[in-house]
Order: sequence, then structure tokens, then C-alpha cells
Amino acid sequence: SPNFDISYGLGQINILKAQAEINLSETTQVFDGNDKKIVYNTIPEGLRCGVSYDGNEVPPVNTGTYEVKSWIIDPNYTGSVTGILTVLPAEITVTADDKSKTYGDPDPEFTFTVTSGSLVNGDQINGMMNRDPGEDAGQYMISKGTLGAGENYTIQFTPGTLQIDQAELSVTSGTYWIYEGDALPDISFTFDSFVNGDNESAIFGTNRPYYLLTPEYAGLEGVYTVALPAIQNYSIAWPEEVKLYVNPNGPGTKAIMPSLLCIEDLVDDPDGFTYLAHFKYENKNEEVVYVPVGENNRLIAEGEYFVEKIPEVFFPGEGFFDVLFDGEKLIWEVSSRDEGHPSSVASEASWNSSRCSSQLKSLGVTGGLEEEEHEFGVYPNPADERLFVQLGGLEVSGEVTIIDFKGKIHAVPQRKTGDDAFEIDICSFASGFYILRLRSGKNYHHVHFIKR
Repeated sequence: SPNFDISYGLGQINILKAQAEINLSETTQVFDGNDKKIVYNTIPEGLRCGVSYDGNEVPPVNTGTYEVKSWIIDPNYTGSVTGILTVLPAEITVTADDKSKTYGDPDPEFTFTVTSGSLVNGDQINGMMNRDPGEDAGQYMISKGTLGAGENYTIQFTPGTLQIDQAELSVTSGTYWIYEGDALPDISFTFDSFVNGDNESAIFGTNRPYYLLTPEYAGLEGVYTVALPAIQNYSIAWPEEVKLYVNPNGPGTKAIMPSLLCIEDLVDDPDGFTYLAHFKYENKNEEVVYVPVGENNRLIAEGEYFVEKIPEVFFPGEGFFDVLFDGEKLIWEVSSRDEGHPSSVASEASWNSSRCSSQLKSLGVTGGLEEEEHEFGVYPNPADERLFVQLGGLEVSGEVTIIDFKGKIHAVPQRKTGDDAFEIDICSFASGFYILRLRSGKNYHHVHFIKR
């Protein structure tokens, strides 16, 4: 325009950085021994960022809460953000191993198994487990106690069980006897292997008697089992069953009647004996009679003899008893009660006593067959594993039992092998002399046999 004089000069344009956005993720992580870096992304995408954790650019490893700062590193963009990174403890499951001990013993070492999760970087579980208090037999929970693996782990604990088993208490006593109607005898016990400072009074108290009788004693004749009450910390081991024999007495009581069946001539006996005497007894009472070996139950000999054991337990019916001897006078004397009065009966054997019949010998060295119309017998005799019983027309009306020479009665199962016979498995019996007893009607029938 003619009215203006225009001139031009140089100017400057300032271009400011654009604002960028930073988003943080993976801000909660679990300890695993490695660096814990957060993840970021930007808008616009792909911008580079700086990151610090509590002011430190090195990512943390251990559990904790960390302040995170992130900023854009770019010539054309700017932006920053602040957040929190949480590193949680790793979870592991520890299961206490079940343990056991016997009452009176010290506790075993408590151990555990890591059943899930794992430790890293050489980390270890330290501390000690505890258990519920108590020393009596029973079960006690094993608890976590002070177990720990440091701040980087959380332990989930599965309790275990400590089983305290009963200690075995060996108890011995004796065999006791009285007459019906008598007061109970003084039954005593010898204890072996009390532990933990225990003794008889501490365990059973001071009240006497503390034992148990089965059946309960009410003055009646019979055989009673002596037992001890159950006790928490001990299992009672009886080397032999303890019995109380209550012998019949008074009107109707019958004396034990010993008698000599016969003798056998022996040839080449390894101990030099020349004769074997087969004695028999008869108990006409309905109950067992007990006569201990001693002045009331004895062998009186002018020479030498050998006997496995003199019978002390006289079962109703008949029983048998063998003695090796040299032919000199040998007397078996038994003193018992007859109609409530003392009665002593004796039977004598010597070299000139009656010899055993061939029928009796055929049953085995112990003889011992009731000579009656029934052909009741056993074979083979001696026997090894199985004993065959020929009933000879007898009808069994009760259980069949085997009696050892300690007087212990063993009920035995039978396997029928015919209309008039059965067999018995005797594998579990020790070698020795035994009596097989069965009941037919009101009568008991016995026969001796040898288990090899």
C-alpha cells in the first residue's frame, strides 16, 4: 500500500513437550527370590520410562511395601506417576510328622515335611515345634511352636500327633486256693518294669484288695480268674494266668481218688529207668479240685523216679499221670476232703504191680484210656501236627479241650473226618504230654497223648 512502509524481522517459536500418560501394573507380587519389577505402559505407546523403588533404581527382592516413581524419558513427551509395589510373603505348608513313644520315655525329636511351596536362596525353617502337655498314655497334638522361615515366608502349619503308648508291666503272682465259704486269701503280685517313678501304691492306690475276680466271688466253689483293673499307662503282661481255686467242701464232697492203672517194662531207657507207672485219678465232684504239690499231694519213693509234673488241678471225671521209676516202692498220696472231712488216699506202684494190657499199650506210652464199652481213642500217638480222634459211638455234647500238665485248658476247633471221628490241628502246641477231654452227656472222657 502507498500509505505504509512494511519491513520484516526474524521471530522464535517455542514447541512444548506433549503430556504422556504412564500406567503401572503388576504392583502386587509374591516373593520368589527374584527381582520384583513393576510393569508400565505409556500413552502414546512405546515411550521409555525411568523407575525407582523407594528412591532406588534397583528393584527389590524381599517382601515389603515400596514407593514406586516412574517418569517419561523422551525429548517430545513428559509425564510421571507415583504408585505402590507390594511384595507378599511366599506361602509354604509344613506338616508335622507323627511320632510315638512309650510311656516313661523321653520325647522323640519332632520333625516336619514341607508339603507345598518351597524355600529359595538357601533359606531355612528354624525354631522348634511344641506339643500339648502331658505324659500319660494317649494322643497329643504337635503344634507349630516357634517355627518360622523369616519375613519372606508365611507358614501354613498342619499339626501332627504324638502317640504315647502304654508301657508293658510284667506281673507275676501265684496260684491260690481255698474251700468254699472261706474268706478270700491274701493275693499278692510282683511287678517288674514300673517306670516314671511309679509304684504299686501310686498306680493301684492303697485300698485292698484292688484285684478283680471273674466270676465275682460269693463263697461258691469253682475256678476264678484273678485280674488287675485296667490302668492308663501300662499294658499288663501275665506270664501265666492267675487262678483262684475254690474247692468243694461239706456234705456231698468226694475225695480225690488216685489209683494205679498198670506199669510198663522199659527197655533201654536213656535215663536208666526200668518201669513206667500209669496212675489215674478220679474226681467225682462237679467242680475242679486243686491240691498243690506238697504234703497234701506228693510222691513217696524208696528209689529213684522222674516225673514231668505232679497233677495239681483235678478236673471232674478222670485224669492220668505217668512216672518213670526204678521198680522200688512208689506211692502217690493225695489228701483232700470227703463229706467235708480230711481224707487221704494213696496208690502204690512197684516192680511187681500189674502190667499194662496190650490194648492199653497200643494207645501210646502214656496209656490213659478209660476202659469202657466205647472205643474212644486218638491216633497217631505220639503225634506231630494233627491228632485224629475216634469217638467210638460217643456223642459230643460240649466243647473239646486239651489240657496241658500245668492245668491250663485250651479250647480247640475240630474238623469232622467222618460220622464218628474228627481231627485237631496241634501244630501250635509245644512238645510234651497232654490230655484230650470231651464231654458226652453228663460224663467227661479223657485220653492222654504226646505232642512230639
